[in-house]
Amino acid sequence: MTPSRLQLNGAYLRKVQTLTTPCNSPLPLCCKVRYTTTMDVKPVETDPVVYFKKGLIALLVLALLGAGLYGGYRGYRVWEQKRLLARAEKMVLAGDLTNAALAAQRVLKTNPVSIPATRILADVSEKWLSSNALFWRIRAAGLEPDNVQAKLAVARTALLFNRVSVARRALDEVPESERGASEYQKLLAEYAAKSGNAELAEGAWSRLAAEDADNKEYAIALAAARLRVPDAAKQQSAREYLLAQRDDATYGAAALRALVTDRVTPLSASELRTMAVALHSHPQATITDHLVALQILRDSPEFETRLAATMELAKQNPDFFYALLMWLDGVGETERALTLADAHPEMDQVPLCMAHAALLSRAEKWGDIQHRYAKSDWGVFDYFRFAYLARAEREMQNETMARTYLSRAIAGATSTLGGTAALSDLLESWPGWSREVETLLWRAAKSSTDRQWALRALFDFHAKHLDTRGLLRVAEEMVKFNPDDRGAENNRIMFHLLTGGNAQAALKDAENLHANDPENPVFLSTYAFALHSAGKTEEGLERLESLPEETRNVPQFAAYYGILLAAAGRAEEAQKYLAQGLAVPLLPEEVVLVQKAQGKYQPQK
Repeated sequence: MTPSRLQLNGAYLRKVQTLTTPCNSPLPLCCKVRYTTTMDVKPVETDPVVYFKKGLIALLVLALLGAGLYGGYRGYRVWEQKRLLARAEKMVLAGDLTNAALAAQRVLKTNPVSIPATRILADVSEKWLSSNALFWRIRAAGLEPDNVQAKLAVARTALLFNRVSVARRALDEVPESERGASEYQKLLAEYAAKSGNAELAEGAWSRLAAEDADNKEYAIALAAARLRVPDAAKQQSAREYLLAQRDDATYGAAALRALVTDRVTPLSASELRTMAVALHSHPQATITDHLVALQILRDSPEFETRLAATMELAKQNPDFFYALLMWLDGVGETERALTLADAHPEMDQVPLCMAHAALLSRAEKWGDIQHRYAKSDWGVFDYFRFAYLARAEREMQNETMARTYLSRAIAGATSTLGGTAALSDLLESWPGWSREVETLLWRAAKSSTDRQWALRALFDFHAKHLDTRGLLRVAEEMVKFNPDDRGAENNRIMFHLLTGGNAQAALKDAENLHANDPENPVFLSTYAFALHSAGKTEEGLERLESLPEETRNVPQFAAYYGILLAAAGRAEEAQKYLAQGLAVPLLPEEVVLVQKAQGKYQPQK
């Protein structure tokens, strides 16, 4: 008989037992069945109906248990994200930016589209004066394409880092119905001031000041704008107003800031120093105000006293200290910055360790970088550490270790949201590291969460280096990523033609592109060039001549119009347009085409 329980000295067996099946078993005689048991062994059920019912019940129990476990895990993830976000927001308010960034990054590891975490990282990056803040702002806006405030945040951050063209694009994306709002008008005025359009800035601040006559912030901003307009009376009135407001407890710093940064009607050297001291001492002065004042006072007896005061403030604020170190490095005081850094008790903490590594790199102390940071840990920012180690090893002629560290840096950056943008900025700032920047960006474009950003960055990279074949490769990848991106498709066709690709295939694609958007002058120009490349110059010329004359005079269109005119035997007429085309940077293949077209003109002697 089959035993119902296997016992040994009163305990359940806990080892593999070998049993012989009974003679009535369907298995051959003496067939061995091996199993491990610590529980009762019951006879095997042979009724197929009963067996099926029990199996079905078991499956249902397992399914319910699995659903419960998954639901519980998912619920835990949501709870954990909320906890980390609340913690990060409190840390930002408390000034603990490092741990706020770490908490936000942990959220993004499990939820890459978390808008609150993305905003927190943008805020932290701004406070660290890191241009990577712009990456996070653009990403947040992409996650909320209909959120006007997100677009305005992009513009604000772009202006902070003097990325005027990015700010303009962000402002252009704001719907007309929202452009009367005060926040939009303020950013428009700041954009106008930074782009040198004093009249536009004055107009925007004038509208705001008229709507809220008691708002001193608007009044001071309007006066600052009027310092730059070509009107002596307005300039004098504005300066007098700002001088009268410089002692204001709330707005005095803004008034002083406008006076010391005025380049149209600048103060005398002695007045400028006096104002810089007042700005530096003002209770509302920002980190940037301190650094602007120190820059003005660098050659004055006041400098050391003021620098000492800034250093005392910086000791209490890691982010202020970070900005001060970077400023000292930027004005050629790297050794002084290193002395300050070495004496700081928290230099192994982010972001101070990053500033310290940058200073050591600037001072070319490669051995110190390797000694201090080879075995440290910068958390989610460890890819920066590996990058500095890679550079140190390369400078010390150890290329094998340099490649190892660089590989780790790229792997870390491309697996961290925002990492590719941050690391590419760092590598691009190092002479001779452009190939590594390209490697990083292509790695990100192929596999990372920053893929769309990486493709745009690659496009800019190859455009900067006037690399047409590189641009073609990027455009092809962009089309794969988003087949509906007509701009990318247009670029793909153009670069294909410029690099000697199949003209007939390009013509077919250009014709389809133009047919889908016949009013687009860029697509029409590409179609015209494709016709010319396929031997149909007259037809292409006819297409270009359908554009308004003012459009044909735009350099990008003028170059191709001139090329087709010369090819059609109208070389003299082409010269005007070819010259206009050369007024902007052209790709090498475009320069060859323009020069060839110019060579067809032989003026009469």
